[in-house]
Amino acid sequence: MLKESSLNLSSGLVRLSSGILSTLILSGAWTPSDFGYWVYISAVAGIASSFDFGLGIYAGSLSQNSSEKWQDHCEEKGRIFILAIIAGGFASLILNSVSVVAANYIHRGSHGVNIIGLLKETCMGLVGAKMISNIGLAALSGQGRYSHLLLISLCQSISVLILNTGTVVLGLGIEGNLKALSILNAAWALIILFSATCEKKCYGFCKVSKNWKSTIKKLISTAKKSCSLFPSSFSSSCFSYIDKIIVGAVIGAQSLAFYTIASMVASQINSVAGLITQPVVHLVEMRNASAQARRSLDRYAEISLVICPSIGFIIVLLSPIIVKIFFPALVDVNAILSASRAIGVMSLIYSLYSLNCYGHYYWLASKKYAFVSTLGVISSLGTLVAMLLVKGAYGLLGLISCNIVYVISILLTITAVVDNKTRIGLGFWGSCLMYGSSIWLLVSR
Repeated sequence: MLKESSLNLSSGLVRLSSGILSTLILSGAWTPSDFGYWVYISAVAGIASSFDFGLGIYAGSLSQNSSEKWQDHCEEKGRIFILAIIAGGFASLILNSVSVVAANYIHRGSHGVNIIGLLKETCMGLVGAKMISNIGLAALSGQGRYSHLLLISLCQSISVLILNTGTVVLGLGIEGNLKALSILNAAWALIILFSATCEKKCYGFCKVSKNWKSTIKKLISTAKKSCSLFPSSFSSSCFSYIDKIIVGAVIGAQSLAFYTIASMVASQINSVAGLITQPVVHLVEMRNASAQARRSLDRYAEISLVICPSIGFIIVLLSPIIVKIFFPALVDVNAILSASRAIGVMSLIYSLYSLNCYGHYYWLASKKYAFVSTLGVISSLGTLVAMLLVKGAYGLLGLISCNIVYVISILLTITAVVDNKTRIGLGFWGSCLMYGSSIWLLVSR
């Protein structure tokens, strides 16, 4: 258990560290407004790449059962990637056709930034390739190939850091950075696709068969399974991207930059919790036959109760320092305080809803796709509706506070704990202490 969690966590932390360092480089080199425009474009492309029809979650939950033939497992995995390529191309074409509408909605007065042109030019690299890469990484994790995943994550992260540093040093700006990033994404998509479909010299792609009816029937069956998870995966992406579009359209590019940094820093809590608890998918099927598997599930629940509030408290404590790190040229005291409060409040909210990770993987492994999807849709869309209702009435903090609606998703973990009869008394009181400390720190400031 410790080895699998450590390897999975290490690969995730490598990607997270790369993302933070890359953001540091870009936010430090550009003005908050320019960084906000970059976030605009990335958010729209991110929404388009979310149309994976649930293939990412399905690939991550697809672990081979002892009763399943190896060849059947490989062919199912291959069908996932065939559908991923189709979905990626479809999403790219859609973004290319609606880029004018998207740019007009999220942006007014570009100050020389051609958002429409950038969306069209970078859609393949930032949409299709990103979608395939995410599904490939999820498949590697679902297969339990954590050491291989760590190696890929390390190489990919280093290349992204070098690219961002290079574009800043050369002064290529937003346009040059996004174009270079698109090319790099496409290259890594091919590498990850090969890695995820090649194991023990067995390729996962469907064999060419003369029986086209059977092949199409199997593809439709795979698509149905993944589509049952699509509402959950897409609603999570809505929460990650559409909220930024709303913020930018309502209160401007500089406030969007602060909101983005706050959500990016705070979201690391959710990422770490997810990486630690992801191996739960391999234990759920064994819990009735193995006492050790049941005890391991209990430990995962307790660990999540300790990790989430602890990381949240640390971020709240260090929020003033984090602002100075990401925006070293920022001298306006009011802007610094606004950004610091944004990071603190967002971290508290993320530390609460990140408790859902244990339940998320528990119910995925139990094949309760509809339950996971329903809660994901309710919590994500509820947050977006709240943001649309509040708009700019209470400024940046008002929009950030709307994210509290997403805490509904911790019902996944509550029901999982009840279902598994997990005892979490000590972890529960410890988490209450950490949450109380975080609230006191925010209020005292």
